Parts: sequence; structure tokens; C-alpha cells
Amino acid sequence: VELRHGAEVVEQRSRFQAHVARVANAQQVAWAHRTLLADERLWGASNNVVAHRIYDPSKGRMVEDYDDDHEKGAGESLVMMLRSLQAPDDGGVFVMVSRWYGGRELGADRF
Repeated sequence: VELRHGAEVVEQRSRFQAHVARVANAQQVAWAHRTLLADERLWGASNNVVAHRIYDPSKGRMVEDYDDDHEKGAGESLVMMLRSLQAPDDGGVFVMVSRWYGGRELGADRF
């Protein structure tokens, strides 16, 4: 599994960085999440919102899950984005967005 890291984006003094990996199963999702959380560059992040979509052969369909990490609605928004961007035969994807709080409440602007 290869993890890729996006450029940092600053919005109203908060910093954001996205991380993504192609994944095929729940074990790879767990590995990607653990590996990113173990990265000392991300230890100071206020939130690490995650979402993933993978194909579950036992169910015959894509399955998805997310964790808001105390940013209500953020994980669900990531899943909806993945749903709209991912073709059915693309395989699985894992995304984590790290946020370093900049001192201002962003409200809906954070999405």
C-alpha cells in the first residue's frame, strides 16, 4: 500500500493536509490509518478525519466507513466526496485529512 500526501492548505489560519492510499480490504485500511497516526509529523494535528470505500466480495458491493475525529460531519462529507468521485470499478480508497487548528472556528467553511 502506497501512501500519498497532498500539499498543506491554509484556511483562516488552520492548516489542512490530505493523505490517500489505494486499498483492497479492511486490513489495508487499518494499516494505512495506523501508519499515518504513527507519523510524528502528524502528532500535533488537532483532528485526523478518515473515510474509506472498499469492495466487499461477501456483500457483492462497495462498503464505506468514516471517523469524524470530533469534527462533526467531516467524515460523512469525505465519504460523500469519495462516492461522487470514485467509479464502481476503481477499487478501494482510504483518505485521511489532518487539521491543525489555527484559533478560529471555521463552521461549514471547513468542508
